[in-house]
Amino acid sequence: VYYEGYCDPEMEKFALSNTYDLYLLTSTDVPWVADDLRDKPGEREEMFTLFKAALEYYNRSFIILKGSHEMRLEEAAYHIDKLLSR
Repeated sequence: VYYEGYCDPEMEKFALSNTYDLYLLTSTDVPWVADDLRDKPGEREEMFTLFKAALEYYNRSFIILKGSHEMRLEEAAYHIDKLLSR
């Protein structure tokens, strides 16, 4: 999406080698608010679907955060705490 279908193989190699124990994917169930990082307000569902598909394709561990901001924070903290207690 961001590279119009092409990503330099060297850049892709480094991106794929950078992994995390858990990815937090946010749902589109809260209103969109503009900031310096968010973009594509009219394509939220499409972007969510693309990000989810990429996480699945590369077999990344992820959770989907839904609900109010408070609920999302509580869910994220719960899963992070689980990782830290291993």
